[in-house]
Amino acid sequence: RNQSIVNTSAKTEAKDAMIGCAPPHAIELPAMTISKPSLSLFSRWFFLQFVGLCAGVASVSPAASAQWFGDAALEAVSTDNVSRSPLTAHADDDQSLQLSARGGRYLQLADYTGLELQATLARQQSHHFSGLSNTRAGATAMLSHKFGLGDRVPVLSVTTGVERSRYNEDLRDAWTWTTVLGYRQRLTDRLQANLSAGYEQQDGDHNMIKPVVAPAVPKSGSVWDVNALTLDVGAEWDLGPSSWLAASLGYRDGDTVASVLPYPFILSEATAVTVDPAFAPGVVAYRLDASTRSFAVDWNLALFDTATFYIGVERQFTRSDRALDYRTGILRTGLLYSF
Repeated sequence: RNQSIVNTSAKTEAKDAMIGCAPPHAIELPAMTISKPSLSLFSRWFFLQFVGLCAGVASVSPAASAQWFGDAALEAVSTDNVSRSPLTAHADDDQSLQLSARGGRYLQLADYTGLELQATLARQQSHHFSGLSNTRAGATAMLSHKFGLGDRVPVLSVTTGVERSRYNEDLRDAWTWTTVLGYRQRLTDRLQANLSAGYEQQDGDHNMIKPVVAPAVPKSGSVWDVNALTLDVGAEWDLGPSSWLAASLGYRDGDTVASVLPYPFILSEATAVTVDPAFAPGVVAYRLDASTRSFAVDWNLALFDTATFYIGVERQFTRSDRALDYRTGILRTGLLYSF
């Protein structure tokens, strides 16, 4: 482990040193973009089939009871490497404020089976990099089954959803499809365990015409087309009647997107490259196959009967076969109000 830490540190120092000896390449990119068909056929088919199945199950369950739900949240986030740069000298920090709302209907289909349909709307405003500010709207369907009576039996769920993102810098606009298989179980009166595995696919609206990056070979411009598998293990520990601690370990394997000046050693390893004016003129966004390990801890406090205050930290460690590794730290706090 010590040798691994030394090697990682040496690689980071070597990458930072290359800034002084290898100037960024000028990128010649046409101003126009090519709008392309978004929405993977398989993802769209699976989402429609799953929602159709849920609707069919609900329609043949005459005894189903229904309940409306809704909540709103205000969250402040500080990120120390919002650009996900592998170069410490180019790691940009930013703060953002997000206002979100969620509403839907829960249907009790059978004694131990339920269906939750919900819609979400969120607006995130970035402080330093306004191009990252975005509005997101989404819809999800979750089918869950409890294996028996009591509060300590396991619960299995399948969730599928779609989300539309619109950024101030519209080159980042995209559709995102997710499918998650979840498992949760209360182990003691104070401890609950959670496990989930999922697949995420993002389809960008635009495909920039292939850039000419000399001397690197021209790359695809479909940076925002991203696919990844995810795995999360978490737990919630009740600290008292109105507070609890939530912790999780996450693993993500697949495409990741970062932004930095076009240094040749980065461009030569990227699988896709395009301009990224959300940060600054001359900055490029590049896609790379990588794995991310994350650790998060949140403290929650119930206020009255309908509100929850929380504060948490998260660390992400992203590693690629190309040694373009980076770290990200996140601090968040917010207030959730349930209707």
